[in-house]
Amino acid sequence: MPSAAGDAEYLRLAYGDKASFVFIWTNFWVFKPGSQAIIAIIFGEYLAAAFSDQFQGGGSGSGDDGGSDDGSGEGDDDGDSELGATWVAKALAVGAIVGLTGVNLLGVRETANVQNGLTVLKALLIGALFVAGLAHLATPGSGGPATLRRNMGDSGGSDSDNGNDNVVAAVARAIIPCLWAFDGWADLGSLAEEMRRPERDLPLVILLSIAIVAALYLLCNVAYLAVLDRAAIVGSAAVAIDFADALGGGAAGRA
Repeated sequence: MPSAAGDAEYLRLAYGDKASFVFIWTNFWVFKPGSQAIIAIIFGEYLAAAFSDQFQGGGSGSGDDGGSDDGSGEGDDDGDSELGATWVAKALAVGAIVGLTGVNLLGVRETANVQNGLTVLKALLIGALFVAGLAHLATPGSGGPATLRRNMGDSGGSDSDNGNDNVVAAVARAIIPCLWAFDGWADLGSLAEEMRRPERDLPLVILLSIAIVAALYLLCNVAYLAVLDRAAIVGSAAVAIDFADALGGGAAGRA
């Protein structure tokens, strides 16, 4: 069943043309634009956080400290600064979408080269995060082993969990970001028409890609848990930058 339609072709064969049409229409107007907008906003927030403190720490320390009890108006200034950082992140998100759209207009080869380059860069960065976390664990007096044990134990992050968390609630919270990490596997079905032996290669590529992505993100999370407290991870809007800041200060976060 080699076809470039992917999910739409599966739905057509299983439920008919109407189901396939509804999926294509919804995918074009809702699913893909919405998901790309969210990914672009996250990219913009991370890039803005590298040069601004407004996004770092998820605002965990701003609620009590950002007030203006002395009447000096500092609270208003902080609010204006945070609003400005938000608009910077949105502008970066729009710029990313426009830029990648321009790359796609250049041609398939150019798009593939950019995508392959970004994929390799992302994998290298995740590997670097893990190596940094591993070095932190191996450094005497760093506190990394104790932090990792505390985060992996029942007592880690009790302040943020309020004692009400259970396994089901924890899995429910974790499943949403995990879906973002693994969502691309379904798009591989659209490549079936371009494969010489899709009946063999397509399942193999899907299984291998899921395993590779799982390994990369597990390594990444081990590094986070070895450096940051669980409460800091939960409250962070840009955890990778907070991780870099904890290891090497602001310069590391901007890098």
